[in-house]
Amino acid sequence: MLVLTAVSTALLSLQGPTPPPLTARIAELPLGPASQRVYLSGDGDHLGLVTPKGSRQVVMLDGTEGPLFDEIPIQTVVQFSPTGRSLGSHPR
Repeated sequence: MLVLTAVSTALLSLQGPTPPPLTARIAELPLGPASQRVYLSGDGDHLGLVTPKGSRQVVMLDGTEGPLFDEIPIQTVVQFSPTGRSLGSHPR
């Protein structure tokens, strides 16, 4: 027991002073309703999704709704612009 205490005390002294506690915070920011069709911009800064709204569908970018469409087929390619600030698609 004495040897173990001496070893652990020696190891603690090698580590130096105890760093301050982390102050990171996690916040949840809702960006729209749940959707199976979620798109992330190439730089990871913007989020787009296709979601139903009533009997129609809407494309949302960073929580902001775009115009309503009768249908946005599953096979429709939804792409971000090179800057990531807008989405493009071919809805009906």
